[in-house]
Amino acid sequence: MNVIFLDFDGVINTSSGYDVDGSYRQDYNNPSDGKVNNYNAIKLLNKLCKEKKMAVVVDCKKWRNTQEKDENGEYILRSYKRILYDSGLDDYTYIYGHTPATDFNKDMEIKIYLEKHKEIEKFIILEDNPSEISRELQNFMVICNKDKGFTEREYSYALRLLNNQPSINRGNPYIE
Repeated sequence: MNVIFLDFDGVINTSSGYDVDGSYRQDYNNPSDGKVNNYNAIKLLNKLCKEKKMAVVVDCKKWRNTQEKDENGEYILRSYKRILYDSGLDDYTYIYGHTPATDFNKDMEIKIYLEKHKEIEKFIILEDNPSEISRELQNFMVICNKDKGFTEREYSYALRLLNNQPSINRGNPYIE
């Protein structure tokens, strides 16, 4: 299985952009709006997922932390799916899950997810803030301009990265 660890703000939700309905915004959408605002980024995400047979793993603390928890204390993924699909994510694009809600940084949450999901063979991280990702995982990262999000430039880089994917180091000292 191949996955994309997807951040929202700065990747598919930008300081300006076109909503799925074609309206232009010059401000970020918020989780309460029910969708992200960069439809062009969503279209490219769809294209990448289809072409490379990739699933999405949601990795965005701000949007996750605004959602309700279920009876097990886990954040409800349903709302993420609805936000992404309402924002233009194609029905064939599978949302595989989300990184765990911890007090760790984003980097560690990705490592924990990879450790628990050994079926993942290849992955990339779509992120606008490289300081959130360790040097080890930066080899898997596509850095997006926070104002433009995931564009054709980042899409092309993601393809090159996936075609030349380095091996996954599954060692994680924080998991027993």
